Amino acid sequence: MQLPAETLQISTCEEQSEQSLKYNHHAKNNDYFSIFYRYSISIGAKLSRFLIKIISRQLYNFTKMMKMLNWKRVIWLIVTTSLSLYVVHSIFFGKGSTQTSLRSQRVSREGPFRGYKDCNPETDIVFHKTHKCSSSTVQNILLRYGLKHELNVVLPKSGNYLGQKSPFQANLLRGTPWQIAGLHYNLFCLHNRWNGPEVDKLMGRIKNEKPIYFTILRDPVDLFISLWDYLQLNKKYGGISLEEYALSEKTGQYQDRIGNGGFGRNQMLWDFGLDEIHFENSTVIRSKIEEIESTFELVLLTEKFDESMVLLKDLLCWDYRDMTSLKLNAQKASSKSKISTEARENLKKWMWGDFMLYDHFNEKFQQEIDAFGADKMKHELEILKHSNEEIQSQCVAKQVSNEELNPEDRLHGHGVLGYTINTENKDCVFMAMKEIKFLNILRTLQTERASKISGISFEQDTDPSKFMTLGTHISLDQLKSMYKFKGP
Repeated sequence: MQLPAETLQISTCEEQSEQSLKYNHHAKNNDYFSIFYRYSISIGAKLSRFLIKIISRQLYNFTKMMKMLNWKRVIWLIVTTSLSLYVVHSIFFGKGSTQTSLRSQRVSREGPFRGYKDCNPETDIVFHKTHKCSSSTVQNILLRYGLKHELNVVLPKSGNYLGQKSPFQANLLRGTPWQIAGLHYNLFCLHNRWNGPEVDKLMGRIKNEKPIYFTILRDPVDLFISLWDYLQLNKKYGGISLEEYALSEKTGQYQDRIGNGGFGRNQMLWDFGLDEIHFENSTVIRSKIEEIESTFELVLLTEKFDESMVLLKDLLCWDYRDMTSLKLNAQKASSKSKISTEARENLKKWMWGDFMLYDHFNEKFQQEIDAFGADKMKHELEILKHSNEEIQSQCVAKQVSNEELNPEDRLHGHGVLGYTINTENKDCVFMAMKEIKFLNILRTLQTERASKISGISFEQDTDPSKFMTLGTHISLDQLKSMYKFKGP
């Protein structure tokens, strides 16, 4: 039974409604500290300048007395004065001794700033979508934000991959309406094999600043189990169980990536563009890890998904309502493979490269948490949990097996769960929409924008079946009206 239609209580902060205050008053309280901190720094800076002025005057007087002093006392006076100035400068102007994260080193876009924050929401974003790392849930968050704010997404002409076995190339978009019209791209968030220079070339720069780059990782063994079940990789190996495969030598008929080169050992390194010929080369793997660290401002973890969303919210300068989500492409417990401790250890040794990657950024993630502050994190997790509970109660009629969904809404993958959604609530319809259907809607809207800008009439695929998740068919004009950004 579907829930009655009602408006979500998480409204835009730009409208400054009572509901916005309800969800954001905790964040405002947190910002009072930063305001007090900046005020204190301002007072400290003025005090330091006052001290420097006094010291300068004394130095002037001391130079007049130099003939009266012996040289040892003069040298001692110069040294002590210099050290005093250095200490004052370090306290009030230095970077401090505490470790800073990539997030804290980010320079916000230019003001003026809207609302209660000292930053503006980021709208140019690169998310490297890794396989089986809760990346579909993150992608759905980004796509809903892009739809609401009429952002342009990097989309191929069809499908949901920006290349699979070959590294991403910007010319993949050649011939698309958005490429012909020269649209500026805001969101890069589809599956691809990472190729940093090509992504940089495509996304461009805003005021000489790169877009925000982030990605997500997962425990390699858990990832491989999920990949094995989701894609039914056992069929590639004569129907053996994952337990048998994990304990095998991975040669001959059990050779890695047999019959499907895109999925297998060290899946995360593969997704980041590292070829399998380098899987035994620790030097090359270490170099790839350094490349990732220098490229991505934040690396999320599936195992710490909620904490990841809080850090991402902070990095993007978004609000809680922007970070709400449903867990997508989750697998039924009955369809998950069970393996022994020995089999798990075998997989861990076999995928040591991915563990080098994961362990490195697991440690970095903890540093991000420490820099953010444990108390602040706990507080924000409570707010995010409440926001997600509101979404769950108002949008989800029931979580069901994939087979129970309408044919056009069924998800790709074996043993996955889906949702029956309250389609009467316009804010709910995209929460659990399958990726390919969502992308087709975005293609239609983006083609219209390209046509308007270029003056070229592009052929559009307006097949009504692609909008069936909305319940009764909703026209394109209605769709645009519903989600057109209303902010300043």
